[in-house]
Amino acid sequence: MIHDSNHEYNENVYTTFLKGDAREESYYQYLAKLVYDISVSIGYTSVSITTLPKN
Repeated sequence: MIHDSNHEYNENVYTTFLKGDAREESYYQYLAKLVYDISVSIGYTSVSITTLPKN
């Protein structure tokens, strides 16, 4: 599971990078999904990730 999540993350980041117009924020959703997937796979069932909190 972790290997699959990591592979998916790398593919998403690479595909976004190849578009040529990505900003830092373009990658946040992929990192959030990776952290969530890994957390669930190791037993954390209640995971909440905020990528850009409002101040």
